Amino acid sequence: MTSAQHFSKKPSLLHFLIVDDNPTITRLIELQLTKAGFRCDTASNGEEALQKISKTDFDLVISDISMPGMTGLELLKAIKQKKPQLQVLIVTGHATIDNAVEALRLGAINFITKPIKFNEVFETINKILDLNYRKKAIITASKYFLYESRHFAIPTRELYVSDLATYLTEPLEQISLVDPTCIISVTMAIYEALVNAVEHGNLELDSAVKYANSAGMAAFKNLKEERLKDPRFASRKVTIKSIIDASIARYTITDEGSGFDYAALVDPTTESHIDQTYGRGIFLIRQIFDEVRFNSSGNSISLILRSKRSE
Repeated sequence: MTSAQHFSKKPSLLHFLIVDDNPTITRLIELQLTKAGFRCDTASNGEEALQKISKTDFDLVISDISMPGMTGLELLKAIKQKKPQLQVLIVTGHATIDNAVEALRLGAINFITKPIKFNEVFETINKILDLNYRKKAIITASKYFLYESRHFAIPTRELYVSDLATYLTEPLEQISLVDPTCIISVTMAIYEALVNAVEHGNLELDSAVKYANSAGMAAFKNLKEERLKDPRFASRKVTIKSIIDASIARYTITDEGSGFDYAALVDPTTESHIDQTYGRGIFLIRQIFDEVRFNSSGNSISLILRSKRSE
């Protein structure tokens, strides 16, 4: 498979960087990819590769894992720091699970082994092309994004906090309302709000139990499990409403508990409360979101996040 006609997308639109200290291997890969219709550049070591990456927008880096000086794994780390979206395909002459797992853990899209089988290379590239084009489709569509609205009412026993927090915040990165480096902080803030709704709202659990003594954490966990089996608590719902447009995101999370005295909350970072281990969730939420409001009974929190793109 060395012809452009075997690819689902136009190879000529893709620009690759090949990194290997062995010029024979570099030239072999370059010839095969050029014959298939791709544009290629080469680098003989990691340092040269990083210089070229800083000046050119490549679609894929194909790098040997064993090189003098900066190794392929070190290059991969550096690329993911400088350009997290740039895909890296690792080539290894040592087909060890440790190298493969480490490369994938560090963000490589895949790995291939020497001697290089080009049908394997092209199959991997085809998968990368499909992924890249889907991402580009999302980016293109996001230019014309107006707004989206979501409304959920989820029973407590069926609410998976981490999955839901990620699901609710994914659109923020897709439309560039939030910088990719900040999306995890926003997701964590939503996570804290959902935990509060589940544990302190619907399940009526007191965080102070966790820290009452050395057995407090276990006691809290046991009580939580008991209440998740009790229909009086587990059937209560958490209602989540989100409205997102190109400049602002609004979330409202409401539980069916009795609420709490939000006005009595204190700053857990003050000297007199620095040892207090509860109350930090609301503090985190207030650091991330531009506006945080509670309803009068304290069982509903509204969060507003504005775009920082113009700042």
